[in-house]
Amino acid sequence: INATVPIFEQLVDPRQIFLTANDNTVYSWTWIDLTDGPLVVEVPPNVLGLVDNMWYRWVIDVGITGPDKGEGGAYLFLPPDHEGPTPAGDFIEIVQSPTFHLWMPWRSFLTDGDPTPGIDVVKAHTKIYAPGEEPGALTFVNLSERPFNTVAPADYSFWNLLNEVIQEEPVDTLDPVTLGFFASIGIEKGKPLDPDDRMRAILTEAAAVGDATARTIAFHSRDDAFFIYDDSQWQVAFVGGYKFQSQPGVNYLDGAAFFYFVATGVTPAMEQKMVGLGSQYAWVAHDADRARLEAAMRAATDN
Repeated sequence: INATVPIFEQLVDPRQIFLTANDNTVYSWTWIDLTDGPLVVEVPPNVLGLVDNMWYRWVIDVGITGPDKGEGGAYLFLPPDHEGPTPAGDFIEIVQSPTFHLWMPWRSFLTDGDPTPGIDVVKAHTKIYAPGEEPGALTFVNLSERPFNTVAPADYSFWNLLNEVIQEEPVDTLDPVTLGFFASIGIEKGKPLDPDDRMRAILTEAAAVGDATARTIAFHSRDDAFFIYDDSQWQVAFVGGYKFQSQPGVNYLDGAAFFYFVATGVTPAMEQKMVGLGSQYAWVAHDADRARLEAAMRAATDN
């Protein structure tokens, strides 16, 4: 915990199943656990990164689009229950986290096609430690060429993962209506998830139906807001912005269902126009006649 950094030293390949990983950039990330108190994370220079909380909501950017502006530096993260004085130090930013656990990924870049310089910078400058303590050694785990699957399950195990987050995080990180929905199916903070056979069968089917619903919204949307042009099948990645809202304070549920089903990592740097800094995404799943693009069409598309 707070000492492991996965990294793709030979880049991502088809053996790793991700939603939106690129094979031309070096990914690395770490999970931050603030259960025992504040932590300092020293971010390396020349990376493009973000921090999301355990509900996959944006907290802050780090690196090129963050407060350090690509120079790197120390960020102080405070847990939700932090009381008392803020630890002193020369920090780029002090971040009050809404959840005890955070996901912090970033990408470094190739130099003349070589990932090594970026990898060396990440390994030399990444540090995680409690305020006032000396940084300990980190374990960098090369995930390249290792087969694994990061896609969320569509069976009963989905509810176990949701329950785990509910038990670990403060209740005020979600609204009462959402928490009420979860409680109605037996997921409530401080209580075990122990459905009988009838409810287990219902939840198993619900996970599959939810997965199919999100898949349909993502790949067969009819909402004009999903499309960039009136006469084209090209779609935007963020429907309703990085907060997924149809207007301030109103959640765009289809936009959120679509994004979280097909993509990874929420940040305004992938949605807002930050020329020379961020990134913009467009994607397509159908041809001009609204026919689905299939793998067999790849050769024709590439040509």
